[in-house]
Amino acid sequence: MTQDAQDFLSTLLSLADSPDHDSRPLKDATIYDFSPAFIAAVESYLSELWERMTEDEEMAGMLDECSRSFGGNAYLSGSGHGAGFFDEYPVDGEAIQSRYDEISGRYRFEELGSMIDNSDAGIDLAILPEYLESARAKLFTL
Repeated sequence: MTQDAQDFLSTLLSLADSPDHDSRPLKDATIYDFSPAFIAAVESYLSELWERMTEDEEMAGMLDECSRSFGGNAYLSGSGHGAGFFDEYPVDGEAIQSRYDEISGRYRFEELGSMIDNSDAGIDLAILPEYLESARAKLFTL
C-alpha cells in the first residue's frame, strides 16, 4: 500500500471514529482492516489525481512543498473538514485547492466517514453487496 493511501485511510479512519459518537465500531480498527477493494480504489484515485494535478510543473512544485502528505491532503480537501490543500504553508494553498476542486469536485468525501462499516470482509462502503463495486467506482473515479 502506498504511503499516500495509508495517509488517506488513516485520516479517514481517525475522523470516522469520533469519540463524540455513541457507538464506535471503528475504535480498534486500523488502516489494514480496509477491504482490499477499498484500498485499491483509494490507490487508483490518488494515482490519477496526482497525475492530473501535476500536469502543470508549477503545481507539481507546490505539491512537493506541502507539509502534509498528498493522500492526507486529498482526503481533507475532499471532505469539508476545513483543512487540506488550501491551508498549506508556505505554498499557495488556494491555488492547489482550486485545482483539486476542478479535478475532483468539492467535498467529494464529505459523507464518507459515515458511509463506511466494518464487516467480516473488512472496512468498506456500507451498501448492498450487489451495488458495492459500482458505488466504490463512482466515488473513487475521476
